[in-house]
Formats: sequence, structure tokens, C-alpha cells
Amino acid sequence: MSGDGGRTWTGAALAPRNGHGWRERSCALAFASDGPVTLMCRATDAAFRTQPMGGLRNEVHRVPVTVSRVG
Repeated sequence: MSGDGGRTWTGAALAPRNGHGWRERSCALAFASDGPVTLMCRATDAAFRTQPMGGLRNEVHRVPVTVSRVG
């Protein structure tokens, strides 16, 4: 997972497989400030090949979120 545009990546824990659908991923990411961020998730196989960053059907998945500190 990445929260900095793909400059750095953090490994994520994967939930058990359930058919052919998406698998839940979880990890801890640190952010310097509050505000909009795009989380990125990419798969890596046993040979350490990763999904392409863009341009193909199986490119890195991106989800826009807003970081907000609570408490």
C-alpha cells in the first residue's frame, strides 16, 4: 500500500480469499498532515513482479480518501 503517490510501499496483511472477489487488505500508514490523499494498492507475485502503475487493465488500484486526525 502507498499513501505518497507510489514513492514508498508498505506491505499489507491480506484477509482470507473468498471466491474471486477483492481481498481485504490492512496496514498502518503515517501521514505528515491532514487532507486529501490517494491510497494505492498493488499486488506482488511470488517472483516479485508487481502490477503496472497505469495504462493496463490490471493497473494499480487507487482510492481517494481524506486523512483526518481524531482526538
